[in-house]
Amino acid sequence: KGLSPNGHALSSVITACAKAGDALAASQYLMSMEKVEIQLDVVVYGSVLNACARAGDAGRAKKIFQHMLSSGIQPNVFVYTLMAETLAYCGDWVEVEKLKK
Repeated sequence: KGLSPNGHALSSVITACAKAGDALAASQYLMSMEKVEIQLDVVVYGSVLNACARAGDAGRAKKIFQHMLSSGIQPNVFVYTLMAETLAYCGDWVEVEKLKK
């Protein structure tokens, strides 16, 4: 039957997706982790947001960021920086300013 992937394996896959700029795949793996009740943390969310940043996908980044906040996970400086870069790259300066609040 095979082995089930654990959090470390799936986190590595998300990191690879981020390096490739594949925001869709990274977010799908994030949701897979959540479905099998693997504990998510700011590092995993940061990797998915990194994929969004590399893909220039501000819409997906906003959804992932909101999901992270609603899950009770506090963003760190790296996450805020990724969000600001992604939003600024897409010209969404109003949303960048909202991050400061």
